[in-house]
Amino acid sequence: MKMCVKTVMAMAKKKSDAKKYYAVTLSGQGDTEITIVDQEVWDWAMNGGDIPKSLWDQIEKEIIEEWDASRPGLADEISERREDMEKDGRKGTYGGENDRALSLRGSIIDGEEATFTSVSEFARFIRKKGIDIEEEYEGYIY
Repeated sequence: MKMCVKTVMAMAKKKSDAKKYYAVTLSGQGDTEITIVDQEVWDWAMNGGDIPKSLWDQIEKEIIEEWDASRPGLADEISERREDMEKDGRKGTYGGENDRALSLRGSIIDGEEATFTSVSEFARFIRKKGIDIEEEYEGYIY
């Protein structure tokens, strides 16, 4: 039986802590990515504005960890990425949501980053953690 994210969300009944979580599903070019984010990151993705600190901290750490130490320009790379995300944050809701959604990283829940490449992984995680998903955004990878 093939499940979709909405079906899985409906099946997950167990309550987690009071924190609200949201699912962002991006698909295209044969790939799917489902990311669970918290209220602050969701609000930024849907409405724009200032980049949430929790999201920026994850992205900055990722850039630093992946950077080849023999190459110069790490500070420039970090600055350029932040500038791009700030531009995305100023875009309106029409079209801006997808651009911002492409920058998302999953919330860290019980030490695990909540980003998945299949509905079954997503389903196992939300059942195991007892997470209810408040709302979902579906967008495109391009």
